[in-house]
Amino acid sequence: MDNFSKTTWPSIQKARRKKQRAEKLKCLIEKVIVISILSLAVCGLVAIIMACFGFKFSKAAEAAAVATDQPIQTEEEKKPETKKEEPAKISDDEIIKTLKAVCNTNGMADEKNNEVCWQTLWAMSYQESKLGYLLTGDGGRSHGWFHIQTKLHKISEACALDLNCSADWTLKRMITKGFPIYWTYSVQAHNGFGTPAAKQGEYAKIIASEIAMIKN
Repeated sequence: MDNFSKTTWPSIQKARRKKQRAEKLKCLIEKVIVISILSLAVCGLVAIIMACFGFKFSKAAEAAAVATDQPIQTEEEKKPETKKEEPAKISDDEIIKTLKAVCNTNGMADEKNNEVCWQTLWAMSYQESKLGYLLTGDGGRSHGWFHIQTKLHKISEACALDLNCSADWTLKRMITKGFPIYWTYSVQAHNGFGTPAAKQGEYAKIIASEIAMIKN
């Protein structure tokens, strides 16, 4: 093989391959640019169409509202209002007197059981509604002194908002759960067992700490 074949020809082939790769890369880049431009154009067109339809829909809603003489509601205004009850106006002494009476009528008239009973109810009411100050909870589902879910338990809001009635309902329900012998379980049952913490008696522990506050 002559010197040209041995030295020059491989260099020419190498240069040719390099040029081919450069052309392929250029072609690929051009395709990517074209696809990107088309994608942006499509997105812009979709945005324009949506904006036009949205404008038409809002105009239609406005026209319908004018026709029916009704104000146009925003999304926030469409949300159902949560009913807010006024804080109860009962003195601390009257609260304790009422709770003691409820315990008496439910078979806990002796001094020891009566004390456990009314202090438990007091602590639960304090935890739930701050003793009648915050009478609505759980997004409007719970009402009254003990934040009872009225629809779930089929109890009237009037009863839930009345200290004597709601305390009596709460105590009777706890008695069915073993109160006061099974104190932790029966108290926790008022708040439920839906979470791992609840299953460990978290609510009952909080109530126990509230009772300790009374005694101190």
